[in-house]
Amino acid sequence: MTFKRETVGTGITQKTRTRLRIESPDDMRRVAVHINAADDRIHQITAHCERTLAALGLPTDPLVYDERPPLSPQSPEWYAVEVLDHLRLMQAFLDNGESRQAACCAIDAGMLFQEAAMKFKWEEHALLGVKTVQGGRKGHEQVHGTEVEKQARWDNLQSKLNEIMTRSPRISLTQARKEVAQELDVSFSTVRRHTRAPRK
Repeated sequence: MTFKRETVGTGITQKTRTRLRIESPDDMRRVAVHINAADDRIHQITAHCERTLAALGLPTDPLVYDERPPLSPQSPEWYAVEVLDHLRLMQAFLDNGESRQAACCAIDAGMLFQEAAMKFKWEEHALLGVKTVQGGRKGHEQVHGTEVEKQARWDNLQSKLNEIMTRSPRISLTQARKEVAQELDVSFSTVRRHTRAPRK
């Protein structure tokens, strides 16, 4: 029995999936042993998903959802039903001696459960972080202007400095910057940060 790891998805939803290659009857027996050994964990996951659905006033039998309108994708109830359905199929395949399919269902159920746990633990914080960054950027732009607007102001400082130093060749760079700051009503430190000595 060999395992193959493959990457699916992109960005924050990227994940690694395990695929099994079950090549012999001995492999199939080992899969059944591993699944049976995980019986307690499977019962815990099943109970958690059923509690999630019950708390929302929804049926806990995944077969019921074949006759109902589709659930909102990646909602708590959607994950719960998907995990329960995978575990139901896993047991059905296992009972029929179809270890390969049972193993695939068990792995997918585990991955869905982990994905849901991560999503509902961290997603709200991640989205809040994105909103905070976006809000900070918008606030910065409202106070200081966009990058294009700031560059235009800095270019204007440089142009004024060039003009003063061309008009008064003996003036020092520091003095010229002071005059720019005074004429354009900006701070000396702003002029110093965003200007350089004109090329001769």
